[in-house]
Amino acid sequence: EHVNLPLWMPDVNGARRHYAIIKFPVAIGHESLIGTIALDLAPFSSAAWEASTYKQILDAITDLVLVKGPKSKLLWANRALQNAYGMSNAELQGILDAPFVEPDMSDRYVMDDIRVFTTGKTLDIPEEPMKWADGQVRAVHTVKSPIFDESGDVKMMVAVIRDITDRKRLELELRQAQKLESLGRLAAGMAHEINTPIQFVGDQRTFAQGAFEDVLGLIESY
Repeated sequence: EHVNLPLWMPDVNGARRHYAIIKFPVAIGHESLIGTIALDLAPFSSAAWEASTYKQILDAITDLVLVKGPKSKLLWANRALQNAYGMSNAELQGILDAPFVEPDMSDRYVMDDIRVFTTGKTLDIPEEPMKWADGQVRAVHTVKSPIFDESGDVKMMVAVIRDITDRKRLELELRQAQKLESLGRLAAGMAHEINTPIQFVGDQRTFAQGAFEDVLGLIESY
């Protein structure tokens, strides 16, 4: 007869894990024994499924997302940030920043992290530089938000980083095009102002010439 039993057992770290214990008879020669299989149910729990789903969602977005713990140590990064830094989560965990990032940049990031941990308030940074693994320094918009524990203390910080380099380039090109358009309108206006008196003089010359010819005709007729 098979017997299925749910059971909570401690793991190597002392945490409780839920197991399904399956016991069944086993005959070896003339001996009757009992076989046992312990199946860890943690991977099949709703919490594990939710964590996996959330991770896939964060990995699917194009914004760079990272989580930091106390002392500004990296805990986790989504796929976009891993690709930008050229490093895996295992390589990122526990460090302040990637080794190729200049110290002054890293120091500025840490100061902002400390501000979030200290005040417990979201910090919105409209623009700051961020160096990627390929050596490019990109312009990014960063929002750093606190994550609280049950007692209301900040236990972690999550940062969402959006690359705005291309947007800023397009904005610059648009401003330059607007400047050229303004110069074109100014040049056209100046040309009009110059042409107007010249045209007036030319019209008056034609009128005077015609009038003078008419007067000469009258004199000759007498």
